[in-house]
Amino acid sequence: MKLDSRNAECAAEKCELFADFFSSVYSDANIPIPDFDFGWNFTVSQCHISPSDVQQRLEALDTRKSAGPDDIPPVILKFCASVLAPHLAIFFSALLAHSIFPSRLKRGYVIPVFVASGDPNNVKNYRPIVIQSTIAKVYEIIILDHLYFHFRKCIHPEQHGFLCGRSTISNLLEFQDYIMKAFSDSDQVDCVYLDFSKAFDRIIRRLLIAKLKAYGVSGSLLKWLNSYLKGRTLIVKFDGSFSRPVLVLSGVPQGSHLGPLCLFMNDIGSIILCSFLEYADDIKLFNRIRVQRDYEVLQETLINIFNWCHANVMDLNETKCVVLSFKRGFDITEHDYVIHNTVLKRVASARDLGVIMTPSLSPFEHITMRANSLLGFILRSTKVFNSPYTLVILFKSLVRPILEYGSVIWSPFQRNHRELLESVQRRFIRMLGIRLGFTYRTTPVDDVGSLFDLPPLEVRREHTDLLTLFRLVNGILDCPSLLDQIDFTVCRGTRSRSIFRRQFHNTYYSYHSGLSRLLRTGSNVPTHIDFFNESLYSFKRKLKLM
Repeated sequence: MKLDSRNAECAAEKCELFADFFSSVYSDANIPIPDFDFGWNFTVSQCHISPSDVQQRLEALDTRKSAGPDDIPPVILKFCASVLAPHLAIFFSALLAHSIFPSRLKRGYVIPVFVASGDPNNVKNYRPIVIQSTIAKVYEIIILDHLYFHFRKCIHPEQHGFLCGRSTISNLLEFQDYIMKAFSDSDQVDCVYLDFSKAFDRIIRRLLIAKLKAYGVSGSLLKWLNSYLKGRTLIVKFDGSFSRPVLVLSGVPQGSHLGPLCLFMNDIGSIILCSFLEYADDIKLFNRIRVQRDYEVLQETLINIFNWCHANVMDLNETKCVVLSFKRGFDITEHDYVIHNTVLKRVASARDLGVIMTPSLSPFEHITMRANSLLGFILRSTKVFNSPYTLVILFKSLVRPILEYGSVIWSPFQRNHRELLESVQRRFIRMLGIRLGFTYRTTPVDDVGSLFDLPPLEVRREHTDLLTLFRLVNGILDCPSLLDQIDFTVCRGTRSRSIFRRQFHNTYYSYHSGLSRLLRTGSNVPTHIDFFNESLYSFKRKLKLM
């Protein structure tokens, strides 16, 4: 392994290289701390931890997870929950009353993971994955349960990360709906994708504590959060060896439950003048471009964000911030957007939360990338496998989720696009047929697919649409702006069974857009599938029988 001019041969030296590289992002700038005022008048100063709270969280632990620095496996804590819960509740309550988070629980293991590009021998091509102690995570999530009720109303509605009922899909659906409405008016939408450098690792903790205080956290709870953040250490674990402990000077703990709900970037929404959406620290700014002023509003927002970053000791990576203009047709008006004297790069496509976005919102590039890359993966990785059931597990676990991620956004309506996706699974099924004694060409694809529970991908995408619609109308997917787009119909006769009102669309692409397709699919379901009086489990079971 190498880091700049340094080289390491043995495992211990490699760990030290990783420790030096990962710790280089931390800093504790000595800056004056202002008195923030966000206009909130509630106060939360303490939490009550009961044995039932602890037992509930212990019993919910995932036994497949490995032990952290405390060397206590989750399986021990889970199956001894009823015995341990009363003692841990007393322990947690005493620590909270004295505003102490134990230093033994502040340790974390860092596992370097290769980023799948570049030189695998270069330390800079690895990212850190932090494993925290299980007891520490149980303690954190109990505190989070108490804080979430208060913080939920502080977080601005454009944030789709950190919140129950929000996801990347809700973020992308809302974005797609905005663009489709602009397309209907023949408008152009300019979008700027911002990239923050190590956002959660460079947070100045004194600034964070000041912001939490302004949001209403006070008393022993605020002191406990201060203790929770300070004095943290990380130990790199690599190739069976360990590095020296590295002191974490800034940021919020990676791999923790409380870390994401820090509200440090929440106030950035007050300085944004155009439309925007967030997922954690991923921010996209967008605006309809009709007149010169629309472009200027987006540029003024970029200036405000740069000034906010300077005041909050955050860094924008100008070289990775890109501009993408959305419009149907070729008459796109290009404006230069500038951050700190750097003209932002204009791109023809961008990866937005894992989905490839193009100016016309065509799914072709996203589908082609998925299909072409996965065909090679299947061929290379399964040559030596004999058991078809093992192959099916690998396909369902590793390949199919990639083929289906975000399908609510990009689900294809053109036959050649659907066939391109379906060819991946059909080719895999033919490989299964070879293990069963058929030749590649004579494999009965439909029969073998039914045998191994591999329905057509198009059917699964339809089920995903229906599940998304079910979650939306029942509040499981908590996104009021999307719920506002759903119109219900009142049946006036016995012939009409449609639940959702079908909207008129004057273009083919808007007719097949995400929300429009969801409502159309929901109106065509059999009458025995109820959107309003079923549990999610029952709804899923009936979809499989549909």
